[in-house]
Amino acid sequence: MIIRWRRKTNIVYPGEQISYALEYVYIAIGFVSMFLMFFFIPPFSDFMNGGVDVRFLFFELKKLIIFKWSFFILVLIILFCVGILMSNRIWGPIYGFIRVIEGRMKGETVKCRFRKYDHLALLGAKLNEMFEQEDEKSAKVKALLVDLDKIGQAYGQDIVTKVQELKEVLGNIHDEE
Repeated sequence: MIIRWRRKTNIVYPGEQISYALEYVYIAIGFVSMFLMFFFIPPFSDFMNGGVDVRFLFFELKKLIIFKWSFFILVLIILFCVGILMSNRIWGPIYGFIRVIEGRMKGETVKCRFRKYDHLALLGAKLNEMFEQEDEKSAKVKALLVDLDKIGQAYGQDIVTKVQELKEVLGNIHDEE
């Protein structure tokens, strides 16, 4: 069975996607704070030496905070929306991984399929390789268990009990045929 998920641009895990989007906002606030600090520190250092009157800086800072706040809020909202869209490119594949892993746990043969531009597409390819190797190993084990059943029936009860123990240890591999 192949599990495919067609994702629209929607929120898969709201809490995780919103926290991811807020990271962009935090980075923007930190960047603006650092910019303001480095922009205003050199004149303040001159002020500390007594050479420059920095009252003009307070007026400029007040203008920046009071009159330009709408632009700053707009930038933060845009960053939040970009964060939601970018988080969808990460959380969508993670949601797909969860579905694939759940399918494997149920014993289904599943493959990971991603869009070209998903961030975790390389990881999906590696996971598919691992699933193929696991399927090959389980096919070999199934064949060996069938052979052991035949040998056990031919040679006695000791081997039959060992085969049963081996089946229990390996789980439901033999029963999936």
